[in-house]
Amino acid sequence: MTAGLVHLVAPTAKLLPLKVFKSDGSGYASDVIRAIYYATNNNSKVISMSFSFAASSTEMSKAIGYATGKGVICVASAGNDGRKIRCIQPL
Repeated sequence: MTAGLVHLVAPTAKLLPLKVFKSDGSGYASDVIRAIYYATNNNSKVISMSFSFAASSTEMSKAIGYATGKGVICVASAGNDGRKIRCIQPL
């Protein structure tokens, strides 16, 4: 769905679709982490992460830190459970 929207607004953008979840929506954080490193090391400019995990992951934080350190913009979904979230403004 997200890739389709990107194509609509940026039809000449190159997409690197990486499948990390099974058809039933289940998956492992390790697969996401591997995909983040793969995308970063294969010249991606933006990584779209439209998913959630119940628990935090130090290794995923490291992978995202690696990507952003290489200049990759990491975009993640937030607030999909219907609860209010607080937005923190950068300094």
